[in-house]
Amino acid sequence: MITLFTTDPDDGCYQVDGAWCRPVHNHEVEPLLAKGWSKTPNIEVADKPKAKSMVEQALELGIEVEQDGKPVHHKTLAKLIKDANEK
Repeated sequence: MITLFTTDPDDGCYQVDGAWCRPVHNHEVEPLLAKGWSKTPNIEVADKPKAKSMVEQALELGIEVEQDGKPVHHKTLAKLIKDANEK
């Protein structure tokens, strides 16, 4: 058995992390692949907002991310971001 994914679910499908899928027997794989099913989930990434890096967060808050040409240590940067968000 193998799990196949679809954007057009039927009665046997269930949803996992935004993708519809169901287990199928080996003899069912080829016909379903021909109908547009896939072996990998094809979910829209746009539905989930991408997490911002600490550098992106710091720049949005106007925090300098470099000192003397060297990047600020990640722990220092995290503290500065936390302090800025608490204000």
